[in-house]
Amino acid sequence: SFETAVANFSEDLVSAEMGGEFGWVESGMGLDEAFETAALGLSEIGSVSEVVRSSFGFHVLKLLESESSSAKPLEEVRADIVTALQEDIADGRFFEAKDIVAERAFEYSDSLEEAAKAVNMTVMTSPMFDRQFGIGLPPELQTNPEVITTAFSDDVLLDDLNSEVIELDEETAVVMRKASYQEEGTRAFADVSANIEQILTDQRVSEKTADTAATVLTALEAGDSLETINASLTEAGISLSWTSQAGLTRAATEVDSRIREEAFVMNLESNAISQVAMTSGDYAIVRLSAVNEPDADLTAALAHQDKFVNFYRESELSSYIKQLDANADVQRRLSNTDIIQ
Repeated sequence: SFETAVANFSEDLVSAEMGGEFGWVESGMGLDEAFETAALGLSEIGSVSEVVRSSFGFHVLKLLESESSSAKPLEEVRADIVTALQEDIADGRFFEAKDIVAERAFEYSDSLEEAAKAVNMTVMTSPMFDRQFGIGLPPELQTNPEVITTAFSDDVLLDDLNSEVIELDEETAVVMRKASYQEEGTRAFADVSANIEQILTDQRVSEKTADTAATVLTALEAGDSLETINASLTEAGISLSWTSQAGLTRAATEVDSRIREEAFVMNLESNAISQVAMTSGDYAIVRLSAVNEPDADLTAALAHQDKFVNFYRESELSSYIKQLDANADVQRRLSNTDIIQ
């Protein structure tokens, strides 16, 4: 049978375990041309191709199932088409506006007014912000290190020039110039006393939270019940909440990523209870109660999927190289030959 032949001769170990099943083949998938032509040339269920030579080796194909392609009615896809066209138009306008801003900001390097006017935008002024962390900037700018680096570059800070366009993401870009600058120095105590008090308070709270987490962890490891632990914390004026999460996966979004990552490095034998410091300053106590082994069929399917992805990727790369080769204008000169030698 075909399946027996696959098991005996196929070098694709993943698909061999599945009787050689490859998955659906459609026109325009970017597969090797010879492979795709042979696959789509089979018309009768159960028919087997001649030996096919592709860039990946030799193949014998058998048709297991076939479906005819059909176009969806316009009314079913009209909304999708409109959305796609709107996005294309918006993308085009964004790139056009970005180029205009970059050009005007360069031509009129002593102001942003001309650049803003050219795309019907308004120049905005941020509060003062520091060089180290960008404290004072809006969050969308503070998290982009290129913004802070550019703001304190020689062109912007010393030469009073407009910056180049900085792309924050696929839909947002900014150009900056210096509005004012304050040299680094020591501030008066009266100006910073509230900040100092808040920093010291946060430190005390953080230390107290860490101590509480360690106490709870020790109690759990000693076998105390959640009810007993909650009661003792309540007496001390500390609130603690517990949640249960069943079937947590590596890509789960139901819990904080730090809790998820900790859960997947724990094991039932040695460290089924652990504590995790959260970015908010809180602590989480994680107790692992069970581990579900991965389904064998799912593991095989994922491996099979990876095999397909690699096949498609290699096929697309091969087609791209062929296209480059067909359109390349190669000139060979004696000087080139000498260099190669």
